[in-house]
Order: sequence, then C-alpha cells, then structure tokens
Amino acid sequence: MPYFMQFDPSMKAIRPTDNTRLRMPTHNGDIEAHIYYTKFQQIGPPLVAVPATDDNFRVLGLDPATHTETSRWIVPPFPLLSIAFQKGGPFIRDGKLSDDWPGFTREETAIVSGDYRPGVPGFVARELDYPLDVAEVDTTDWPIEMWVGGSAVREAEPEERNYQLVPWAYFPLGYLDLWLEQYRCFHLGLDIPTKLSPPDTDIDSDRDEHTTDSGMKTTVVSLDESAGDDAGKHTMYAQVLVDSDIDKAVAATQYYAHGYFLEGVLKYWQTTNQVDPELELDPEGDGIGITGQPDHVRTVREKLNSLPTTAEDMQALVDDIEAAGIYLD
Repeated sequence: MPYFMQFDPSMKAIRPTDNTRLRMPTHNGDIEAHIYYTKFQQIGPPLVAVPATDDNFRVLGLDPATHTETSRWIVPPFPLLSIAFQKGGPFIRDGKLSDDWPGFTREETAIVSGDYRPGVPGFVARELDYPLDVAEVDTTDWPIEMWVGGSAVREAEPEERNYQLVPWAYFPLGYLDLWLEQYRCFHLGLDIPTKLSPPDTDIDSDRDEHTTDSGMKTTVVSLDESAGDDAGKHTMYAQVLVDSDIDKAVAATQYYAHGYFLEGVLKYWQTTNQVDPELELDPEGDGIGITGQPDHVRTVREKLNSLPTTAEDMQALVDDIEAAGIYLD
C-alpha cells in the first residue's frame, strides 16, 4: 500500500494550540485537520480530528455529492501524541478554526475505555471487522464512561452514552495516517490495509536523539519561524525506557516512570532553581515534552541523564520532592 501522506524534511516543527487548523499534504491534495484542545482534560495530548468536509472527501477520492456520513468527522476526535508535531511530520499550521464549523465540547464527551479501534467513521469494538456499517453498531455493552478528574472516571448515564466518544488512550502519529487510508480504501472498495508503508526518506535525520545506558531517551528539535513566538527555542521529548535501570529504580519507590512522574521531578528542580522555572512542561503517558531556550533545555537534558539508577538514591529524590509539597502522579 503506498504511503498516503507526504512527509518531507522541509516541513517545520509546530506547536499545537487550541482551535488550530492544520494542513496535511497528500498525493491528491491537502487534508484539513483540527486541533480542538492543546490538552484534553488531564490526559495530556492534543485532541485532533479530521472533519467530514467536501474538500476532504475530494482529496480522498470520494464524491461529496454521493457520500453520506453518520458522523461529523472522517476521523473522530482523539488524543494525538505531541511528538506528532515535530519537524518532518505531515502537519503544516494553516491558521485558526473558523466559527462556522460546529467543533467539539468537553461537556458532551464520553470516554471509550475498552478494547476498540477507529471504525468507518466512528470508534468501534475491535472484534468487529470490515466491512462495517457504523450506523448498525450496537454499543450497549461498550465500556463508556465520563471523566471526573485526574484518572478518575464514572460509568456513563444512559443519555451520556450517546455523547461524542474520545479514546482513553494514546496513539502515535501513524495511526492517523492509517485510519485515513482505511477510510479511503473502504469507501473506494479497495483492500483495507492493516499497516502503512514507511516514508521513502528518513524524515527524522535532523533530530538530536540520545539514549543513555541507564535508560533515559531524549529527542531535541529546534523550532524555527513557523513556531511563531517560540522561534529559536528548543523542544525536547524525554522518556524512560521500560525495564531500564532508571525505570526499575522508580518502580522501587512504588511510582511509575511515566511523563507525569518526570513532570514532578522537573517541577521540583524548577522550585529549587536547578533548571529554568520558565520551561514549558507537557507531560503524557509515555514521556514529557519540554520547551525553552536552547541552553535551558540542554541543562534539563543533562539533569535527566543523571537521574538516580539505584532504589536508595531514587527514594531520596522522591522524598525531597514530596517534602517540597509537589505531588507525584
């Protein structure tokens, strides 16, 4: 299956902001995508969707006049990891969302927390196979919940089960491309792909990526003029590798080495003036995004690379963080 999206090193790193309209160049034209929230509730990643517009249908090779939908979205809103917006990716900032698109509201949102996948065009249970008529999908037994706060949810009331569904999980960028390609192929009567071909060129060659022996992986990207006020800054994504020395040391303290734990560590370093207090922190399940001046980001990288690798030293750091009144998720 040919790669539907066009990835090119000339595409700039961008920072997602609320109510942003994006362009996604394809071999057939530009797909329009929307970012509704930079952070959706407490789960971190931007909430992204591809609206069901005439222009989007045309790019996908579908006739808007004959194409009928059961949803306002070709790809319904879902949390997209922040690393999807780094340099070389498929997104180009295209301005703010217009007021004539109905958009998305937190108040009419429910969470799908079970084993599901994007359907055509809605979210469906994983055991359902293509071809699929979404209008006939029975959601009676789906685990649909309402967000309360933090990681807390409650069972949705009967009337709430009909709200717009948002997945309680994270997905890498490739899934958005795959869902578009599945949607396109489904309606064109083509074989439904299960994975996409990789890009023809290495789009990540200009990233500064480093992994320590202790398990800290960091990737730094320089932001240029396309980032607006953030031009000249560096953005870094940091994560602890599973089963690494740092991961095991954190686990010994009864915590998990995810992005929210790293956020607590960084906030402690900020309050004790070990790193710049103006750094922007964007945590998520797998890791954390950090944006700031190049020398400040460089300092954070050095500090993260030297995180303790023994249970005793990590517990001492955790004790200091908690004593400072900083909550570790």
